[in-house]
Amino acid sequence: MKFLSALFLFLFSALPVLAQVQSLDPDSAYRDLDTPYEFYEGNLLKNSENEKGFDELPTAKFTALGSAKLYDESKLPKTTPWKDQKALQERFVQMRDARFLEWARDPNFPRRETWMYPDDGCYSRAAVANGNFFKWFVPVPGKVFAFGHLRVKTRNSPRGVVGWWYHVAPVVEVGNVKYVLDPSIEPKSPLPLKDWLARMGNPAKMKVAICGSGTYSPRDNCAKETDGLELRAKRVQQIFLGKEWARLQAMKRDPHKELGEEPPWL
Repeated sequence: MKFLSALFLFLFSALPVLAQVQSLDPDSAYRDLDTPYEFYEGNLLKNSENEKGFDELPTAKFTALGSAKLYDESKLPKTTPWKDQKALQERFVQMRDARFLEWARDPNFPRRETWMYPDDGCYSRAAVANGNFFKWFVPVPGKVFAFGHLRVKTRNSPRGVVGWWYHVAPVVEVGNVKYVLDPSIEPKSPLPLKDWLARMGNPAKMKVAICGSGTYSPRDNCAKETDGLELRAKRVQQIFLGKEWARLQAMKRDPHKELGEEPPWL
């Protein structure tokens, strides 16, 4: 009887985490802070193996997850070069501040990408950003994927911190230095790759992959290039536009201002 009671309590306590994981988009980067990275990687591998017609398992070398290795910047491949620091900062600001997404809830209020909802959606933000660079006739960045027990401090979460099992953002090179364009972590300017990783934990304990401009999630081919449309990512962003708005309201902040003409980084 005691065994059955203990088992019931264990299963009951596990339900919130299991429900959270099972309800997520298969590309989700979300990690419960008390749940180890390995759980999410294993869950993705298991689900991928069960997907009908899915023949590019993340264990294969050609996917983002399969390509990732323990961080050693000297062994990472080259990515898209940009000419100088001036172009780097100008293009970062253009990416960060563009209000172009038509929000289904209020089509007359154009939205930026969901930089202020850090909990999830990095895969769609990075894809939409690269779609914009394509349209702006800018050399399209590659993608950098980081895997591990990632956690980042942020004023855009009630807890002041969010957890990810992976994170992805556009990456370019200026003068042989890799820079990551990620306003969800640093809205002021691009970060050198190692500094970007350090915002999420110990880089030495992370796996990293540098992939093509169109690699959407850990399950995708690491060599994939963007088609410039990124329609899938735009559809996903609609979900996170609502979450971002609700998050700011829950934190007693004004979404009309912060998502409009007065973002906190200006």
